[in-house]
Amino acid sequence: MTTRIATVYFVISRDGSAHDVEIEESSGNPFFDQSVVRAVYAASPLAPLPFSFGGTSLGVHVDFSQSP
Repeated sequence: MTTRIATVYFVISRDGSAHDVEIEESSGNPFFDQSVVRAVYAASPLAPLPFSFGGTSLGVHVDFSQSP
């Protein structure tokens, strides 16, 4: 069995809410990919963006992996 990796992209708003979640690179397993998307939504809201951050939102790319 090989390690599965899915890359997800999402946007964090200033208040820490995550939105626009999408699989950027599939693991090849649609069930794992869907669980990654659900995990990001379940973790929302994240910590608010720091006051010193100049923007209104931050786009992030995160790799999720599942080892055998």
